[in-house]
Amino acid sequence: MNKTIVILAKSIKNGHFCIAGKDILTNDWIRPVSTRDGGAITDIQSRITFEGGPKPYPCKLLNQVSINFSEHVPRNHHPEDYLISDSQWIHRYNYNDELANLLDHPNDLWGRGARIPQDTMIGASLYIVRVSNVTLRVSLDQNGNRKRRMDFIYNDIPYNDIPCTDPSFDTRIGDSEYLPYDNAIIVLSIGELFNGYHYKLVATIFSE
Repeated sequence: MNKTIVILAKSIKNGHFCIAGKDILTNDWIRPVSTRDGGAITDIQSRITFEGGPKPYPCKLLNQVSINFSEHVPRNHHPEDYLISDSQWIHRYNYNDELANLLDHPNDLWGRGARIPQDTMIGASLYIVRVSNVTLRVSLDQNGNRKRRMDFIYNDIPYNDIPCTDPSFDTRIGDSEYLPYDNAIIVLSIGELFNGYHYKLVATIFSE
């Protein structure tokens, strides 16, 4: 099956990428995966080219990309997963409309807090939403590794200490320990199981 999606997330996952976007015809979320159990997408797998064009190049946010999928492989916490085929990804256009046209409008972001318990039934594992009172923060864990976190408010609900896997995080925050934004559009995802919980992740930051 072939679907054309506008890429809204290309975040880090196990040294490769977690890529997701919205079907340009249905507005449904699609998450390409490399295995039936949600395998990450490699750099080579995610390269794109214009049909009949030159050597493939890395896909970027807001590219509209045509992808052939072998099958829909939904999982409890990732119902949007589609298994990619070996076919070349084709770059169609770039998305030039307002991001506001793609926004989701849930009442909350899978409840309150930064995580949900194992086996919690969810209707979607991806949202693109507008948030306010945003702060990017960096701290060090006990091993000296950088912890990239975001605080924000959505629909009058505060969400604090949410991990951020957006590759642009370090460039945005630079040498600072924190960076505030009045508003931002962000993509959130439910992560893989860890110690009995699925953690909420900020996959993409579109600052306004």
